[in-house]
Amino acid sequence: MAVTARDFAHVTKRLAHVWDGVTWHALATNVLLRLLILAFTIDALINAGDDRLAGKALGPRNVGILLGLSMLFPLLQAVRGQWKRYPMWYDNLHLSIFALDMAGNSLNLYNTVEWWDHVPHFHGPGALAAVLMGR
Repeated sequence: MAVTARDFAHVTKRLAHVWDGVTWHALATNVLLRLLILAFTIDALINAGDDRLAGKALGPRNVGILLGLSMLFPLLQAVRGQWKRYPMWYDNLHLSIFALDMAGNSLNLYNTVEWWDHVPHFHGPGALAAVLMGR
């Protein structure tokens, strides 16, 4: 099945709304969170045998997050034209769930800070509820 210029124009029109009303700091936060998720994924793949990551199968999990869950908002916008204005801050809140958890593993916070486990497990459901209620 060939992609026609009309199909491309239709998708491009949907993506044009992404930047309407997006502030520079919202975009910078989004890019930073995506880069952190990428860095934590690379770390988990390269250092899979490290004590802080051993036995957790974080490499495959992080790849799934990087290529799947973290792309949820952009894919919904590209495929369905879900929003008139892209909800960048909701996307950022959604990404923060994964970045915070990955940071805990990469920085060995789960093994060295007694109370750290409560931080992402409190933030994750609250952030997800806010995202689901907001959009």
